[in-house]
Amino acid sequence: MSRLQRHVGLSLYRVLSRPLYPAPDSWAAGTIRFAPLGEGELLPWCDDPELELSARTVRSALARGDLCIGALEDGRLLGYAWFAFGATPESAGAWVEFDPRARYTYKHFVRSACRGRRILAGLLLAADGLCAERGRKRCVTLIYTHNQASIRASERTGARATGYVATLRLFGRLLCWRSPGARREGVRLFKPQSNLRRLSFAMRRLASMLAATTSRN
Repeated sequence: MSRLQRHVGLSLYRVLSRPLYPAPDSWAAGTIRFAPLGEGELLPWCDDPELELSARTVRSALARGDLCIGALEDGRLLGYAWFAFGATPESAGAWVEFDPRARYTYKHFVRSACRGRRILAGLLLAADGLCAERGRKRCVTLIYTHNQASIRASERTGARATGYVATLRLFGRLLCWRSPGARREGVRLFKPQSNLRRLSFAMRRLASMLAATTSRN
């Protein structure tokens, strides 16, 4: 699947979902503390190339109202996870939308030297209380079927596969197929610019019709 994605433009995602769990008063695992991070706390870490963070994406995500949970140990950021509450960028110009009663989990990352410590599962669970405060009932995520490490981390939190999504990029267009389970989760991938082009075409057509009507009168 990784080669098909890279060379053909075909991607296959597994949709995983679970209910949000009651949140404890604070989240910690040994010496690791899990906490929400704002712009002032995230931007300094954008200078660390290992973390795959850029100031532009951080500012854009926070401006959309997304939430970032970080895993901190002795003041060092070991990893993070992002959570969205509305349509959000996925990859290569595509966006994903989902059931408005759910939160969407995306962009999980843990430093390579810290993997194997169950940090990702802690990041995913630590956001439940804050997301429930926003009226969300479930968490939904899309993970490439060949990304077994992320799938296992999500399953450790109780998430289970509820469907599949396949996309094919063909001549600049995004074709999307959804299984019945993915449809029930409200998951859909789309390209906003394609929608804008259709709207632009419709507006031009309407303007042409109005101009023709005016000339006849």
